[in-house]
Amino acid sequence: MRYNSRELSVMDVIWNAKYAKVTATYVDWYLSYTQLEPILTSLLSIYGYSCEILIPGCGLSETNTPIDVGTGLYSVGYRNITNVDISNVVIDRMQKKQLTSNTNDTMEFVCLDVMEISRAVPPNMFDFIIDKGLLDTLLCNEQTNIEDVFTYLKAMYLVLRTGGTFVLVTHSASRLSYLEHPNFVWKVIRENQLDRDDRSYHIFSCVKS
Repeated sequence: MRYNSRELSVMDVIWNAKYAKVTATYVDWYLSYTQLEPILTSLLSIYGYSCEILIPGCGLSETNTPIDVGTGLYSVGYRNITNVDISNVVIDRMQKKQLTSNTNDTMEFVCLDVMEISRAVPPNMFDFIIDKGLLDTLLCNEQTNIEDVFTYLKAMYLVLRTGGTFVLVTHSASRLSYLEHPNFVWKVIRENQLDRDDRSYHIFSCVKS
């Protein structure tokens, strides 16, 4: 898959600086792949192993194994997985991890601003999109406004195929109001609430009509 190159933005610089300070190999503030696996595999079952999966804002994701969500899905048979992050520091590290493991050579790691993903890939490209904390990050960032939030969700909506599923893992149930905005014609389902480290996380699925 080809992606258009772009110049570094202010957000690139900010996130690169943050990740450059991280000494751990992986960082994960949300649910582990092990915790998410039953829900994800159930939702993915209708698409088959050849479906196209997008993980926006993949970050330096860690789980107990450690296995990030992309690697976890790859290990059970999904091959067409695209991990995207705005930070080239993140992508460089994840690509090096991929080369070292030598077990997921068809999985892609791409440095890209997800706000602009519709310029880089055609519409209706992905069957399944997993947002594990990216929407929360946008809403908690002082440099983000509400227009940016809807720009992001619109970008995800455009690259999601009809019948495809957008999954949101969030620490706030109030995110439901953004998903139910009339701009998006999809069926929103509250899948589950899971706990980790005395904190609750909410999982929503949105099936595009």
